[in-house]
Amino acid sequence: MSGGGPFVGPNDVLVNWHFSYVPPRTGLLNVVSSLLVNGFVMMQTDPLFPDFNFVSSTAASVGAKILVFQPHQAVGGVPVQDSSNYFSVLYDDILTHGLEILGQNRAYSFDSQQTLVYNNQFVVIAGLPLDIVIQADLYVGEYGGFTLLDFESSSDYGLNVPFVLAALT
Repeated sequence: MSGGGPFVGPNDVLVNWHFSYVPPRTGLLNVVSSLLVNGFVMMQTDPLFPDFNFVSSTAASVGAKILVFQPHQAVGGVPVQDSSNYFSVLYDDILTHGLEILGQNRAYSFDSQQTLVYNNQFVVIAGLPLDIVIQADLYVGEYGGFTLLDFESSSDYGLNVPFVLAALT
């Protein structure tokens, strides 16, 4: 991510890496890629009212998937597209009930490498460019709390897709 510093919610951000490929022949496409994630998470719940019914919560997650598009028109004029399953890289949450007046907090660095696989055998047409997209889904949520998901404040932090391998059969 670039721009205004750490990601603070509640929000959902999609980060896309686009890779173009022109298949030399018509066939079935499978894709393998990797998402490298190095960052920092900070979460804090802070109940505002000492009430049995009040629940303070925070959540942070990072996930990814592969999307494949080819611009030719399919039946009915809809562009051909497909996606892999969603791969969860990180999920963490805190729930604090009203009786826990001090709330809870958690802060930690994380480092992960997630292999992403698209093996749906996407039908491609020779000579037409296609777009392979690696999509990271960053989410922070809070209710009566604070969540930070940081990929920028240190040179050691970041999101990266180092490669995409496309296999055509």
